[in-house]
Amino acid sequence: GCSKPKVEPTSAAETGAAGSFDATGILGGAAPTGDSAKVLASVDGESLTYGEADVMLRRMLASQGAPQEQMDALVQQMGDSMRGRIVEQFVGSTLLKHEAAARQIEVSDAEVESVVSNLSTRLPPGTDLETALTRMGLTMEQMRKDIRDNERIRKLYESETGKVPAATEAEIAAYYEENAAQFAKGEEVEARHILIGTRDADEARKAEAKTKAEGLRKQLVEGADFAALAAANSDCPS
Repeated sequence: GCSKPKVEPTSAAETGAAGSFDATGILGGAAPTGDSAKVLASVDGESLTYGEADVMLRRMLASQGAPQEQMDALVQQMGDSMRGRIVEQFVGSTLLKHEAAARQIEVSDAEVESVVSNLSTRLPPGTDLETALTRMGLTMEQMRKDIRDNERIRKLYESETGKVPAATEAEIAAYYEENAAQFAKGEEVEARHILIGTRDADEARKAEAKTKAEGLRKQLVEGADFAALAAANSDCPS
């Protein structure tokens, strides 16, 4: 679960800040039943509703290969814990987007299409971009808008970080020594999966999918390369 810090509602008049963040009640309790239009958070003149937050959660789950038939249950189960993270992303991206606009940072259509083209080349074999977007509840128009906003933010970051001189080896070593505890890593487990989808399939196709999955497992047990089999057979990007 996410940590739940106490956040007091503030206003620009109280803080003197350019942007204000009203987080009244965002991290406690479920979404109001039947009231998806209720505001979850607002920052710098823009608001995020419970309904919009749940749409974002559904997109996140879909991008990770969550089955559509399980989506409602997953949102119900994970909504409370994930809304805090979604609000943090909304606040950060909104403030950065507005700062980029204030600095008149522009992104050309050609730059947007370059990112679209790059995304298309990274999809699993047999999957096209429009199909992937449909699974996540996105349109091409929405995706292009998101790309333009993200590219503005990227240029904003670069304009700031480009002014920072590179750290010397001595500075890097000194920082590591002073903060060694932050770099300590406990035991970790890495998990992978190959998804053989059966959504909306009849019994015959489900039987075929099971046979295919069992065949892939047999190959893996005998030493086949997992990444190669995943690239050729998995029905989701993960």
